[in-house]
Formats: sequence, structure tokens, C-alpha cells
Amino acid sequence: MRVKNWDLRLLEVIEAARSKSFQYGIFDCALFSADCVLAQTGIDIAAEFRGYESKIAALRIIAEHGSLSNLISYATKTQPQHISKARRGDLVSAKFEGGEDADAECIGVCFGVQCFFVATQGVWTKPTAACLQCWRIE
Repeated sequence: MRVKNWDLRLLEVIEAARSKSFQYGIFDCALFSADCVLAQTGIDIAAEFRGYESKIAALRIIAEHGSLSNLISYATKTQPQHISKARRGDLVSAKFEGGEDADAECIGVCFGVQCFFVATQGVWTKPTAACLQCWRIE
């Protein structure tokens, strides 16, 4: 269940992300997304995963679940839905375009017609319609 003023709290997390530097296990796409869910619900969906310190460790956690999509489904306790179902605050997945992370899948948050993601180059946006799938956050 979403908390009072969840939309303002979500916006605060997104705005704060603009001044942070990427670091695996501290500020990466998965933990940014988990922080967005925490702001909306008061529940830390990444509590059991926090503490990893490298890309290798992050990839190991994903591999234990078979894919990033499976990991997000496990953490959110929901199944992915078609991106057309995405609404503000839902988690979304997308592929990076260009840079050192080209073609890697990442997780972010929907904020209407745009979605926000974190990568090694910082915060970036992608049109919601161009994302792959979504996970509903209630």
C-alpha cells in the first residue's frame, strides 16, 4: 500500500538521484528503483540484497534468480506486465542505448510518460512507451 504523499516522496528520490555518483551496491539501477519503492510504500524490497560492492556481485544476485526480470518479480512479489499498463511509481525495465552499458537491461521507475533510470553515466530518461515491461507498485 502506498503511503501518504507517496508521489512527493518519489519525486524527492528522483531529484536527489541527479546529484549522486553511480556505485554498485550503493547507487545503481536496482537500488535506485528499490529506493523509489521504499519512498512510496515504506517497504525496502532490496533489504536482503543490499551490501554487494561490485558489478560481479550484482550480476551474481541476478544470476541466482535467472534474470533481472525474475529478480524484480521476486522482490516486488508481482509479475511483469505489458508496458502499456505502467503508471507513475511502477518499476519498469529497458535496454541501455550506447555507452559502456549498451544493450544491458536495467530497472527504473515510471513517472508518467517518462521513466527514470540510473547508469554509470548518471540519471537518464526514456519514454515509457519505449520500455520493455512494468511491475505494478501498489
